[in-house]
Amino acid sequence: MNAFIPLTDVSVDNGGIEIMPRSQGRATMPTLREFDSFKIVPELDAGSLLVFYSRLWHSGGENKTRQPRHALTFNFCRSFMRQRFDYPRMMTLAQMEGLDEMQRQLLGFNVRVPASMDEYYLSEGDRFYKPNQG
Repeated sequence: MNAFIPLTDVSVDNGGIEIMPRSQGRATMPTLREFDSFKIVPELDAGSLLVFYSRLWHSGGENKTRQPRHALTFNFCRSFMRQRFDYPRMMTLAQMEGLDEMQRQLLGFNVRVPASMDEYYLSEGDRFYKPNQG
């Protein structure tokens, strides 16, 4: 599931979120023309909450104003599913040192796929993938 929380009012003019209703079951990506023909752009007040299925085709619209548009987006999935980025590999050692166990788990430290045979053959206590994450 996705959650979209605008921090400023969003509209067609400032490029609010665009969604294509009933598109979540499509096997192929809609063309831009098709998406534009069927999309809706909900006008949302700052602080609103829009929750939708992640496979629903969606996009951010073009901001035609001079004002920034700010929003929070959250993605929720089952623990066995992988996140889009390997945050642990993107972080410096200094950034990692200050994390507690819950922060490490939320950033995906316990469900990392080995990037080499050396990582694959690490002892169980040193492996990046930890059991019982589901």
